[in-house]
Amino acid sequence: MTWRHALACALTLLVPSSALADVIGPPTPIECPEGSTAATNHCGTVCFAQAACSTDAECGAGERCVERPLCVEQDVPCGGWGGTYSIVRGECSAGSCGEGSCEPVRSCSASNTPADGGPISTHTTYGCGCRAAGGGSQWAAALLAIAALALVRRAGRR
Repeated sequence: MTWRHALACALTLLVPSSALADVIGPPTPIECPEGSTAATNHCGTVCFAQAACSTDAECGAGERCVERPLCVEQDVPCGGWGGTYSIVRGECSAGSCGEGSCEPVRSCSASNTPADGGPISTHTTYGCGCRAAGGGSQWAAALLAIAALALVRRAGRR
């Protein structure tokens, strides 16, 4: 094997691997209860609980940390690359839910209105998850190419 053959093999190995796209479709307009936010993932467009707070000091100007009873379904499998999610299915009605269980959720809110009449948030964004297959293989190929070139060069000296 000549150094040209070794170089050609090394360059072939250094070609980037193909990327795999995990496409998530466009959002479906939905309404979420106060204390939750809409997002699109492999479950479709669903409501997720907003970031939790403990005190008003954790919230922005003019906001308060408010507890609201929401119907939350835990560990919902959503396909794609795997994983489960906790999805807000609605507001608790008299301590019960059609889907999920009634759980107290604390989140920052500009509204002082409790869950039974608070403002509604609607979905505005969506996204996709992407990953490259075989990550790190270029470095392994580069090291292999250097080793192959060193062997060819060493064999040529003999």
